[in-house]
Amino acid sequence: MGDEIIVVLKDGHITLKVSENSNAVWMGSNPGDIIEDGTLRKHQSGQWIISNDEKDVYLDEIGGCTGGPTIISFEIRTVELC
Repeated sequence: MGDEIIVVLKDGHITLKVSENSNAVWMGSNPGDIIEDGTLRKHQSGQWIISNDEKDVYLDEIGGCTGGPTIISFEIRTVELC
C-alpha cells in the first residue's frame, strides 16, 4: 500500500505495526496497531514468512489472499498482504 510499517524482530519472533507517523487508516488499523505477529520462518520456496505453525513452511500456497502465512521480503522491504 506504500505506507510505512514498523518491523520488530527479536529472537525469531516478528511483529509488524502501523507506523505512528501514518496519517491513513490502514486496512482498518490505526497508527500503532499491530497488523501481524508470529514466528519468522523460511518457507520451502525460500521466501520468509510470518507464521504461527511450524508446518506452514510446507504449505503449497502462501501470502496474499491465500489464507496462508504472510510473506516478508527483507531485500526489497515489502510485506505481501491481501
